[in-house]
Amino acid sequence: MRGASPTLISYIYARKRVSPTLLQDAIKERILELAAARKWSVNKLAERSGIAPSVLKRTVKPYATVKNTSTELIARICAGLEIPFKEFWNSPLFDDVESRQQQEDEG
Repeated sequence: MRGASPTLISYIYARKRVSPTLLQDAIKERILELAAARKWSVNKLAERSGIAPSVLKRTVKPYATVKNTSTELIARICAGLEIPFKEFWNSPLFDDVESRQQQEDEG
């Protein structure tokens, strides 16, 4: 596929009708969880991933301004963590997104 590719969040949102905010929060938590498991700071993760620290901070910090994390950024984080892309998504955090979305839809 040439040109601008859709972000993973947009894809999942469209396929599963999951709120982008809920999914972005799960992605942020997963990034922080994986860094903490290695006892890495956000700066160290950024360095290992070849990402500017400011870019990663805009994704994971409480004042995060990124609303749609790209698959490219997640892939670079996975490379820095030396984990397969698929492993990033292997977390109860993402299971919780669907159940939280169902609760919001019902409530």
